Amino acid sequence: MTKRQRMVPVHAALVSPPLQMLPAVIDCRPAWVEIEELAMDIADAFDAISGYEETLVAQGEAMGMERGRELGIEEGRELGVMKGAEIGSELGFYQGCYLVWNHMLQSEELKCKLPVRAAKSVASFGALLEAFELKNLVDEDMVQELLRIQAKFKVITAITGLRESLVYSEEEIKAHKDMSF
Repeated sequence: MTKRQRMVPVHAALVSPPLQMLPAVIDCRPAWVEIEELAMDIADAFDAISGYEETLVAQGEAMGMERGRELGIEEGRELGVMKGAEIGSELGFYQGCYLVWNHMLQSEELKCKLPVRAAKSVASFGALLEAFELKNLVDEDMVQELLRIQAKFKVITAITGLRESLVYSEEEIKAHKDMSF
């Protein structure tokens, strides 16, 4: 302690605060200005929070749309393969039947086993099968062509008397594939 500090009367030290307790800059603004600035700062903070939430929602939506596209493509591919296999299997069955019937009509000794009316239907059935395009198309005409092939097959099986015994069935095909000895 220096002499000067010792000379300060006790009552003066109690009245005046130490220097480190005084504010560096004395603010002369009215109190209501401080309250408005504080309110604006709080509003800005809430706007920032609200804007951040909107940003997160927009980012989440964009990520969700992208993931949805990816899942849609994957699911579409799986469904396309499955439906393509079903249509291909059915057309293969019809093609096999056509080949057998056409062979029977070409052979003199087997021709007598088919009714005379069957020849014209088998020929038009073959033309329908030949005209069916095996392309990767989404086309309403493809479904209509498949329905015409199915109808012609039913006509031939009715003419030949095979309507009950020669039927395309997914369950029977699966049973034959799963058969073991």
